[in-house]
Amino acid sequence: MFAGISSLCWHCGQSKGWFSHMWWECPEVRAFWSKIVQIIKRIFKIPLTVDFNLLLTSILGNITVNQKDQTILKAMVLAGKAVIALGWKDKNKWTVDTWHTYLFDFVQSDIVDTLRKKNIWEDKVKEIRTRWKTYFDWITTEGRNDIRWKIQTLCPWL
Repeated sequence: MFAGISSLCWHCGQSKGWFSHMWWECPEVRAFWSKIVQIIKRIFKIPLTVDFNLLLTSILGNITVNQKDQTILKAMVLAGKAVIALGWKDKNKWTVDTWHTYLFDFVQSDIVDTLRKKNIWEDKVKEIRTRWKTYFDWITTEGRNDIRWKIQTLCPWL
């Protein structure tokens, strides 16, 4: 692409760093996505494969997840994309811990936005509990202690 600069992927060094390679085909990227998919499978108890349509376009396709959990699933995929994009030059940032942090940031933003928009407190709490129940249950049983503490601090009424 540029004179004097290799067009090879700087993670695997095997293929040109095209868009599809950087987000999906690179073995390093696929290894990261595989870890995230394993967590998603465990949480939702669904069969799931590493799928290009789901992970890059958030199209659920044949995946059977109830309506309320689709928000969580899409947030998990979005957090994975954020990890790759924001840590692109340093694959050491492509960790499940970083993913947990970005996922919590997304949940926190949604909670704050919901609290800001609604007028009746009970409706706000019910909406948040309903939308993020699966995530809260997972964090309570398997999640990282620091994330659990952040959620309890942010939402002591959960």
